[in-house]
Amino acid sequence: MKDLISVHLVFLKDEIGCYFPDVSSESWQCQLTRDPLNIKVDILSNFLQEQAINLKCDSQTKVEFANMNLKIFESGFSILAYINSKYRARLDVKSDLRFALSQLTPNIQKLVKEKQYQLSH
Repeated sequence: MKDLISVHLVFLKDEIGCYFPDVSSESWQCQLTRDPLNIKVDILSNFLQEQAINLKCDSQTKVEFANMNLKIFESGFSILAYINSKYRARLDVKSDLRFALSQLTPNIQKLVKEKQYQLSH
């Protein structure tokens, strides 16, 4: 029974790791993208170190970055609430949420052009 529980706990740990990856070992590119104002500058190239230090010292940039993050969070939460109320039966809203939050506009003409017409039998 002890072995069965141990195997189950290892499986759970692996499954949880898929949803919550270890962000402490992310590359400098991911760290810079996620939080450019709090990155450790010693892991960056000389050119990027100078730019990162300038960003950290610029109080206006800090305010704008905080406001931008707040707006993204608020819009994401509003869209998630809308999707959950519209599709209450659906548990996985990840693709709908990604589409709703994307700032890219699809090129419908190109997409239609690339699709092959269905011929009748």
